[in-house]
Amino acid sequence: MLRFISLGVLVVGGVWGLGVELRSYSSIEEFVKSLDDELGKMKALLGDYLRRMEMVKGKAESLIRLGELLGRMSGKGALGLESQEIDLGGLKVTVNPTPKQELDVLVEVVRDLQDRISGLEKLRKSLSIFEELGGVSLDVEVLYRDGVPERVFIKMSS
Repeated sequence: MLRFISLGVLVVGGVWGLGVELRSYSSIEEFVKSLDDELGKMKALLGDYLRRMEMVKGKAESLIRLGELLGRMSGKGALGLESQEIDLGGLKVTVNPTPKQELDVLVEVVRDLQDRISGLEKLRKSLSIFEELGGVSLDVEVLYRDGVPERVFIKMSS
């Protein structure tokens, strides 16, 4: 999860409270609907990150050009902006992040989100085989790891 805080501080950390979880569904259809809902949320979030990435990318490119121009004018080569990174017990805090640092983090987040979306779409497609069962009543339990389905247990309803 990426959070930008005013005053030029960038904090990068994961979503807390995730881990291993077992969720129950009363049918395959209910599980598929939850996957569709999650995919919709993830795709909207991906769109937000991509828009934000484009803005930061433009800013980074402009700052690089400005640094090169100022460096040529001063005769010192390309100039960069100062930024400082602090490690607080495994949490990295970047004070005055450069647009390049922001862009690198956004690229990492976008790639991870794209991988998760791809995995959920493959799972969603795989579950279509159970549509052939029609009216058979099935209970579904899903083992989630860090918010992503890892194992699906399907059993006959009692």
